[in-house]
Amino acid sequence: MSGFFDKLLFPLLRVGYAGIYSSGKKANLLTRIYQNRKLVKEERREFETPNGVPSGAMFEYLQRLEKRCAFVYSATALSSINQGALPSCDPAFFREMHIETDNISTVYIDDKWSIYASVFDIEEIQKKYDPIDGLDYVFPTEALIDYYRRYIKIEIDKNAAFAFLLYAKTSATLAIYQNDLIMYSSHIIFDEEDGEDTNPQNDMADFFDETLNDEAIEANAAELNNISDDFNSIEDLNDFIASDDPASLDAPSETKLDGDAAPELDLNEDAPRFNIRRDMLLFNFLKNSFNAYYKNEHFASAFISSAAILEAFEGAKSAVDFLKKELCIEGKIYPIDIGATICKMAYEEAAL
Repeated sequence: MSGFFDKLLFPLLRVGYAGIYSSGKKANLLTRIYQNRKLVKEERREFETPNGVPSGAMFEYLQRLEKRCAFVYSATALSSINQGALPSCDPAFFREMHIETDNISTVYIDDKWSIYASVFDIEEIQKKYDPIDGLDYVFPTEALIDYYRRYIKIEIDKNAAFAFLLYAKTSATLAIYQNDLIMYSSHIIFDEEDGEDTNPQNDMADFFDETLNDEAIEANAAELNNISDDFNSIEDLNDFIASDDPASLDAPSETKLDGDAAPELDLNEDAPRFNIRRDMLLFNFLKNSFNAYYKNEHFASAFISSAAILEAFEGAKSAVDFLKKELCIEGKIYPIDIGATICKMAYEEAAL
């Protein structure tokens, strides 16, 4: 009987999804509302997050969304370095890698490998969202990379390794795959000041008050499939230029930067100084991360044949140049909308 009523009521219910991506002093939100499994409304907003805490305007927006929908699922991505992935589901392997299993939340993928995150970092994020009773999902960065990898259908050669670099405004995450699972990952936080002074869009009237019609539904739904599935194959390269500075294996989710200068590249002299500093930090991070992967004694590493750079913030071309010139790795840039990716992940998780 309950199933009968569910079928009657479901087409009448509106279900909302909010993908929250915090970057610097602002948070970008992508909100989608579905009715009878059809996208009927999509809205993008930007809000101030002073000291990393959502503003009152942002909470007001999310609370109004909850009033207009029968259900709302909100999600964000974890931005700390206390997260990672390991090629095992065995707690003993975690301890061998000096990771305290009592202090992490773990998701096992296909009973072959794991994505984990600090429970303290998750709790800290949930506390920031107490006014809306917390978030429904907090996704580790590796989960975003793995989801997007599957979405753009990149196939990985079984005899090689493939690197993914998620390049964001305030951070970067490197994930290295072998045989369809992440063998190694590392993070860097740039900690740059947000120099942009744009006015956030806080007006909510047009989003909540606009009448929904068939034309609006079709127009919004047509915008969903805007990511290319094409990926050109890249020839295997013969050489890997190793670094002289091995990184510590005690903390696989974080690569420490040493004081050595990164190899010289043709940097634009007119580029802002903070971009040059950011590039140098990124280059050292990549050099040390690849070196740590190749020298990791806990698994047999494979040759990294190519890389995909998921560009969430403009400027990833410098990473492509570095990989090719200094590490002999061909890379290709794929634009990624992190807010949209989080929103899609929340949609699929809620549907399970």
